[in-house]
Amino acid sequence: LTPSHLADWRDARLKQVTPGTVLREIALLSGVLECAKCEWGWIDTNPMKSIRKPRMPDHREVVITRQQVRTMLKTMRYSPTQPVRLVSQSVAVCFLLAMRTGMRAGELSGLTWDRVKEGYCILPVTKTTPRNVPLTRKAMRLLNKMRDYDPVLIFGLTPSTLDANFRKYRERAGLEGFTFHDSRHTAATML
Repeated sequence: LTPSHLADWRDARLKQVTPGTVLREIALLSGVLECAKCEWGWIDTNPMKSIRKPRMPDHREVVITRQQVRTMLKTMRYSPTQPVRLVSQSVAVCFLLAMRTGMRAGELSGLTWDRVKEGYCILPVTKTTPRNVPLTRKAMRLLNKMRDYDPVLIFGLTPSTLDANFRKYRERAGLEGFTFHDSRHTAATML
């Protein structure tokens, strides 16, 4: 395995996926090759260290507009006065709570009723460090809409189901340019 082989692979991957994906794959492969060199003694040098990396993609900073939110909620058949009965409505409440709290999709989809307290929720497992997330009265009202939906998981969704449904309803609404994760930027901007 030579730097030339890896450069050819990099160039082929850049025709298939984004530079950000290639950078993550390079980091993964470099870690494996470094282990093969240092711990297993299979190779003398890490050939990944000799190739140029693609340019880091520009940072995305998307804020979802109020009109986009209204359009999404209408498409998902969300009603502030009606109980949640459909998966699309669960996704809608999850989306609204994400914009109120800045929580990630994985944190929301893994949230259980025993971790919801008055005024905050406990997140023992997060991408970074465990934390307690404050909940406003509006956030608590959103959570309470979900009381009869699922006995354990508040939203009854896995992260992949949440993502797939969000994308499906965004496309049905005729919208583009934002993802569920952009609700975190929106929450920070709203704060």
